Amino acid sequence: MHRCFLIPEIVSLIIDTGPPGSPQDTSSLARLARTSRVFHNVSLDVLWYGQFGLANLIKCMPADLWTEDDGKLSFTRPLLASDLERFDYYAHRIRALTLSRYEKIPSPWISPNVTVGSNVFKALSLFRLSTPPLPNITQLGWSGGSAFTYCIMFLGPKLNLLQVTSTRPITAPALASVLSHLRYLAAPLQSIYLNFQDWSNDYSKPLEQIADFPDLRTFSYTSGEPLSVEIFAILGQMPHLENLELCLKTIPQPLYPLPGPGSPHYFPFTALKEFSLSTSSITVCVTVVSALSLRNIRSVSFDVLHAASVGQLLEVVHDHCSWESLESILIHTSFNARKGHPSDEVVAQASLRSLYDFHKMKNLTIMTDSPLEMDNSDLQDMASSWPHLEELCLIYNPLVTSWEQHSAITLQGLVPLVKQCPTLSVLSLPIAFTVGDGYTRLRPGGGHSNDRVTQLHCGGRCTAGPAQIASFLSDLFPNLQEIAGYYPGELNDPKNPWREIEEYLPGFAAIRKQERISLEAQGKVEDVV
Repeated sequence: MHRCFLIPEIVSLIIDTGPPGSPQDTSSLARLARTSRVFHNVSLDVLWYGQFGLANLIKCMPADLWTEDDGKLSFTRPLLASDLERFDYYAHRIRALTLSRYEKIPSPWISPNVTVGSNVFKALSLFRLSTPPLPNITQLGWSGGSAFTYCIMFLGPKLNLLQVTSTRPITAPALASVLSHLRYLAAPLQSIYLNFQDWSNDYSKPLEQIADFPDLRTFSYTSGEPLSVEIFAILGQMPHLENLELCLKTIPQPLYPLPGPGSPHYFPFTALKEFSLSTSSITVCVTVVSALSLRNIRSVSFDVLHAASVGQLLEVVHDHCSWESLESILIHTSFNARKGHPSDEVVAQASLRSLYDFHKMKNLTIMTDSPLEMDNSDLQDMASSWPHLEELCLIYNPLVTSWEQHSAITLQGLVPLVKQCPTLSVLSLPIAFTVGDGYTRLRPGGGHSNDRVTQLHCGGRCTAGPAQIASFLSDLFPNLQEIAGYYPGELNDPKNPWREIEEYLPGFAAIRKQERISLEAQGKVEDVV
């Protein structure tokens, strides 16, 4: 045997051709584990890294101990110490155990459609009162309320991610006991995901224990009950909390006694970089953001049912988020706009212009049922203010024509974005397609083009000839393949002007490419804008 195989790091590099939990060639790993002493342990570690349930472990135990009936495993006799020999041999290799259909934890290779009976959990919990059956587990995902009492059994001193998802009631004392046990183990918990579909319980009291996990970096909470002011205060003082995700459903107005605009900032959140809030209305978002001081925030995301008062939310974001660090704003609604009935509210230009102070902006997405009041000067200011812009999406439904009443953006308004935002790749705007005949003979980009944009979504009708539009766009976006806007007929209708534009685009793009090559060879850059 070559001496390089005596170095564990080299052996690990040979085996670990992909990240843990990825779908590698499991049969090859299994053969290596069975036939090679050098690769035996490393292969088993990779094979057992992530597991969906305990079925694979149970099936490694003596055959006379368990039985499988209709996809359910159960024990047929009392558990003996000798029964755990093979169980322990593999159990200490498991790092991620998930009993949840959600994907915060890496998906394991083997996801057997086999459930484990309650008598198995009970036997294991009684037999191992002092030591966890999975001593090296770092990620645990648990779903289902009825067996949640056994969750404590799988908590270990190395756990850094806990995900609890339940459609059945989980009592506040049960959650408190889990968090208390993790505190007793001094687990280095960094991520907590709590998704409670049962909305009848108030978890404020047990959640106060999160103050005992100073290394917490991610906290995600979904519930019908809002977080108390005390929990907000605890989260706001967490020194390393970088990601806060809240989904607060069916919340009555007012939300809870948080300070309004102009009040002192009770919750500093000095380390927070990503904030996401999903709730019933913009009003709730305004109330929550008004209580926060987000000094290092990079991304804010709001998903609401009703999008009235979008302008007010933008102003609150401007006042409470760092101008030096914020890179992404996403506001999304899924109520009226989906049905084609836009809101009566119009987002004024002043509200949008307040965002120009965020000079590191990379993504601005406002997909609501409230039309935006915009013109070409706004796009010029955006391009000047946001040179690192990557995504600009300002319409929800391209099949709604109400945008035309409020947007004065023309194709000419796209030119500054092409010139000043070289990383722009996603574009969705309420554009009025009015192109004069002269534009078919000019190069509107003035020698500038963006080869990243392949799709363009617009909020208006096609009022110019498809050939004119394709000629214009092919100079700005040489790789544009898809364009979508309002058309009352079928999408694949031969008379659909958007489909005609798409058919013209490849030919015009080829011509524009030849023009650029010719002008570059002559040392000329035509600037007609």
